[in-house]
Amino acid sequence: MSGRPATRSSNEMLALLPVLVEVYNRRSSDPPHWHDYTQIWYVLRGSLRHTFGDVEYIQREGDCAVILPYTLHSIDSRDCEDTYALSISYTDRFLTDRGYDIFSYSKHRARFEGLSIPAHEVFTGARKTIADSLAIAMIDEFSKHRAMSFDLIAEHLAAFLRNLCREPAGSAHGMDTVAERAAVITDTLQYIANNLNKKHSLDSLCRRACMSRSAFTKNFKAVTGMTSKEFLLSERLQRTYSLLVFSDKTIDEIAREVGFYDSSYLNNAFREKYGETPTQYRQKHRAEAQRGDAVFRSRWAWFFDEEEEPGRDNEIPQKK
Repeated sequence: MSGRPATRSSNEMLALLPVLVEVYNRRSSDPPHWHDYTQIWYVLRGSLRHTFGDVEYIQREGDCAVILPYTLHSIDSRDCEDTYALSISYTDRFLTDRGYDIFSYSKHRARFEGLSIPAHEVFTGARKTIADSLAIAMIDEFSKHRAMSFDLIAEHLAAFLRNLCREPAGSAHGMDTVAERAAVITDTLQYIANNLNKKHSLDSLCRRACMSRSAFTKNFKAVTGMTSKEFLLSERLQRTYSLLVFSDKTIDEIAREVGFYDSSYLNNAFREKYGETPTQYRQKHRAEAQRGDAVFRSRWAWFFDEEEEPGRDNEIPQKK
């Protein structure tokens, strides 16, 4: 397999910024992945193909999907025309720090101001008009760059969530079922991601999840599309390629940090997945990745240098 481009992931960017608002308007495909924050995909025009766990469907105009933490999904718009969609990524803290009541599930569904957030909804009529205007408002505000107000983006996002939670959502595409199954193993996924340097047997993960081997295996496969062993290997390799380009750690140090313990095992596993050894990958992609990182940091240098986020303490006038 060819090497995956080494750029800062949304996970890493969201660790630096409180929220990411992006426009998706290209023909491309992303591999199956998951993240530890919530992401909303709302299609304003055209369509895109979205896969969640083992459920695949086409998002069309007015179609909104909420990707909760640790939910495996992939996006493919190669056969879709005129795609224009909002992608907004945020952690609960982005809203709770501003006084909004929200939490992403951990053996629960996500909730906002006491209402359950549906995994999928199709906006029509007046609700679609509201959703469209709020989506455009968030895109426009984020594009102001240094002049943006994160508080105002949070205000728009809260209004979008209220509109989303206004009526019970259906499960025409099986999205809610996927979310319910995902909730069962969320703690396990978080534990694996936060403890890659430890050994994890199937039995130890089953005990942690308080599930039988058969139930755990079935739920894990349904949500992630992988066995726990495959998932653990995938996580270790993804952490590896990030460390290869964004750190100066040796291959041996990286191997220990991500839980391989043996650099030869890391070399073999990495080459099988990416078609290059870790050393070759670092030599080939490091300069390109760090240039991209420098551009990213240059664009947001003003934010990293400031103690307060824009839009705080009336730095930017807020809409009433």
